[in-house]
Amino acid sequence: MFTLSSALIAYGFLADTDVAAAYLGVVLPIVFLLGTFTWERLVQTALEDVIAVGVIQRIRRYYATLLPGAEYFFPQPTDRTAVHELLDIGTRSSWRGVVFTTSSAILAVNCIAGVRVSPWPCTA
Repeated sequence: MFTLSSALIAYGFLADTDVAAAYLGVVLPIVFLLGTFTWERLVQTALEDVIAVGVIQRIRRYYATLLPGAEYFFPQPTDRTAVHELLDIGTRSSWRGVVFTTSSAILAVNCIAGVRVSPWPCTA
């Protein structure tokens, strides 16, 4: 996002010059690729986080069995509306949670920038 906004600000300074088109031809594809790589890595880290949360939950369940009364210190969610639901199953209770992530924001902005990079005109 920072790279895209910086590139657009730089374009604003070059807009009235002869090199503006060449600048956009070089910079926008690079920004688009950077956005694609950023989105991919954000999705990978989100999946790694879900796996790590599952491992942490297994460790918590094990610790809860070590001593009598230990389950008080390592509570387990009992239903899908539990406060720590993500700790138990690694997913959100609704598909709408996927829309409001950093990777989704990067993807949306990258799609908008990609429309400008594409050599094909947008058709509806």
